[in-house]
Amino acid sequence: MSTGNVRTDVRVPDAPVPAGPRLAGWLRELFPEPAANGPSGRAIALGVLGFLAAMGISISRTGGPGALNSIWIEDAKRFFNGAFSNSPATHVILDPFNGYVHVGPRIAAEFSSLFGVRWSAPVLTLIAVFLIASTAAIAFTASGRFFTQWWLRLLVAVPVVMVPVAHTQADNDIATVQFFAFYAMFWAVLWRPRTIGGKVVAILPVLYAGSCSILPVMLLPLLALRLWFVRDWVTRLMALGALAGLALQGFFTVTGRTSRDGIGDPDYNPIFLLKEYAGTAIPRALFGEKWLGGPGTTVTGAVAPLSIGTAAHIVLALVAWAIVAAIVLLALRRMTRPHWPLAIAAVGVGGLFFAISVGSFGWTQPRYVIPVALLFYVALAALLRPAPRAESDNAVARPRLASRVPVLAFVVLLAVVCAVNLRGPNGRSASQPWTETVRQAHAYCDVHEGRGTFQYRHDWWYVRIPCNRLG
Repeated sequence: MSTGNVRTDVRVPDAPVPAGPRLAGWLRELFPEPAANGPSGRAIALGVLGFLAAMGISISRTGGPGALNSIWIEDAKRFFNGAFSNSPATHVILDPFNGYVHVGPRIAAEFSSLFGVRWSAPVLTLIAVFLIASTAAIAFTASGRFFTQWWLRLLVAVPVVMVPVAHTQADNDIATVQFFAFYAMFWAVLWRPRTIGGKVVAILPVLYAGSCSILPVMLLPLLALRLWFVRDWVTRLMALGALAGLALQGFFTVTGRTSRDGIGDPDYNPIFLLKEYAGTAIPRALFGEKWLGGPGTTVTGAVAPLSIGTAAHIVLALVAWAIVAAIVLLALRRMTRPHWPLAIAAVGVGGLFFAISVGSFGWTQPRYVIPVALLFYVALAALLRPAPRAESDNAVARPRLASRVPVLAFVVLLAVVCAVNLRGPNGRSASQPWTETVRQAHAYCDVHEGRGTFQYRHDWWYVRIPCNRLG
């Protein structure tokens, strides 16, 4: 029998993919392969300019005497005083407070003390600003495999230096860099850089975050997923670094050398946490604190009344969630090109962070909203990715204009909110210039013939300047 007319190109329907492998493939999308090519010289030059611009924006947020002529909160009371105390540096660096050790900030303070009393405060501030801008740079770079449009990557990077929450508690200080480091660690865990330099940079946020607090424990599930799917030396070093930080913090807790007893009034009631998340964290992330009536606390963390009524606050919260619902609907209807694994991971990590940190305190501290807000922007950006014009899976294809409208509208909203909340009064802007503090210290030490210690106090923090360290 002739076989000349027999067709051999008949397509056999694909067999259904089992749920297990399908879920594994879905999770693997969180750790995309490294880019085929490294950054061009032009990209590096623009990156350097962008980094300097980020530092400038961050510095510009501080009012009063300015970021480079002031010091406040734990930067003053804990880190500066520790660095200029008569205790050995090895003892100071491991001196815990508020339930955990702060190795990274303490090392930064020890380094800044090498520049003398006059320059220690601005140097410490510059280190904090550098780390904040570095977080923005890591977010921009690491998100490149998720967002092909450069302006969409700015959506997850620029808010780091313009975050519209917590300005009363976080203002270019090394003490609150831990919240930005948590966000940097999130992106580092997802990032698979191509170059050796990039791989080293990806490990650093893990080490720094673990040296500051116990909070990175909430990223361990995500890191465990990476360890399962990406078994390279970078991932193993990340895991070892995270476990080392956890062991460090855990050792001081288990041995009783530090404790959070007496800090806040813990409340892990799920109803309370959902209420705070839905009525406080997300509305503030989308509309900023000023439009929501303020931060809700004083700089000390005590509850403070809002400047708007309860009804107005509820309306704004409902509008915020209506925006979220509209974005989710657009993604479900495939009017955008959502990256569901990234969106769910960002919301999950942010929600877990909020639940544990707020639950341990008993009410929402503005600084705890920082990583929650940044991760929520990631989730919304992941859902709003523009769909390509061509009917293909090619993400590089030019996006359809209609699918860009929602994300551009969100960019405009977030830009306005960040601009409105860029500056504002806080304890740092109300304190006296650092140059005046140093001048008063010199006058005091001249009268006391170079003996004793000068102290300047503002609100609940203070600095102690030993006369023998003035130089």
